[in-house]
Amino acid sequence: MYTHTTSRRPFSFARAIARAAALVLFAGSAVAIPSAPTALAAQGQSGTGITATKTAVGYNERRITYDWTVANDTPITDLGALGDGDCATVNYTLTATRTVVSDVTVTGVRGTIFVTNDGAVATEGLTIVDQIQFKSGGGPFADLAGASITMTPGTQLAPGETRAFPYDIQFTQVAGAQYRNTADVTITNHSGHIGTPFGPEARAEFTIPATPTVVRQDATATLALVETCPAGFTCTLNPATTSWNLTDNQTVQYAVVICNTSAACDTAFSLTTTATLTETTTGEVRTDTATVAVSSEPCDGGGGETGCTRTQGYYKNHPDALPDTMLLGSVTYTREQLVQILRRPVRGNGLISLEHQLIAAQANIASGASAPQEVLDAIEEANALIAGAQAANPNNPYLSPSAVGELVDILSDYNEGVTGPGRCD
Repeated sequence: MYTHTTSRRPFSFARAIARAAALVLFAGSAVAIPSAPTALAAQGQSGTGITATKTAVGYNERRITYDWTVANDTPITDLGALGDGDCATVNYTLTATRTVVSDVTVTGVRGTIFVTNDGAVATEGLTIVDQIQFKSGGGPFADLAGASITMTPGTQLAPGETRAFPYDIQFTQVAGAQYRNTADVTITNHSGHIGTPFGPEARAEFTIPATPTVVRQDATATLALVETCPAGFTCTLNPATTSWNLTDNQTVQYAVVICNTSAACDTAFSLTTTATLTETTTGEVRTDTATVAVSSEPCDGGGGETGCTRTQGYYKNHPDALPDTMLLGSVTYTREQLVQILRRPVRGNGLISLEHQLIAAQANIASGASAPQEVLDAIEEANALIAGAQAANPNNPYLSPSAVGELVDILSDYNEGVTGPGRCD
């Protein structure tokens, strides 16, 4: 491979006139016609100059392209209810499959064209036409049809700037031929050729290897496994391996042991495991997620009711039994503030009577007492009503007794042991 640079000077009518230095006689006078550059320079236009060199490397490549798929499967979709302390095992099969999607042999040439702006102004209309030429025997080089590319950069070259332009041209070989690559680099503001595409030509000869080089795309991949354990459960992966480097098809058997350690009662959960395969060359990602449903036992069944309840009067007289903080409506109160609320007389404000029972109910649950769904729903509705009253009148929130009567009764029955696990002795 070598580089050769020549300058091409296309025909210009103005330049022909200038070279002839013709004199035109008019009315007995001799008038010299200026050359085109002289005339344009007089109009304030200035040009620049460029140089170009190039590299060219022939290639013969067998290109094998692979694609991957990943499947993360389990025969179990629902584990059912797990009681406190219960465990279950979910078995999975992880399958990564590699497939050949393309196997072709191509020949061509690739390299880089280097262009330098040698002048004091930016280039204009920079264009690069890169052409493969061939010859057989001792004949001249000729353009190979369909084996060229044209590059028009989005930005021009600043004064003194050198820029590299990579290229890659595929073509079908001609039996017994020699090859070279030529790059015609032109600008439209070349000194002495303003307005006309002009510039150097860079050449480099190359050969095509006789034996193809095997190039594999996405022949390898990485595989990662992420397990997401629901709240209140522990999950143990067996084996503990969570990543693999793949060079071919691979199948992995694994299991997850899930145990209910502190899950909220009567609640539905999901155990998920996600397999992510990343192809090495292109970085393309494939994922598959397996989801298994699991639930906890009912709050009023299965393992039985737990704990016991106390009344709002108890908590008023035993403030140490209250939590450090508690949310009522949209406001979080300290233990001292909760005691003040419990000691506040109702005086026709249903919000205060509702807060008394709500404080006791939430304190009972925080102490470990189970609660029927009716009570949990009443707590949620009570907090929503109180939050609305707080927003409407932050300084003196109010609810009518008739609006909260049913909720007060439900929470009072729970606190007094009529419903739920029963009152503490």
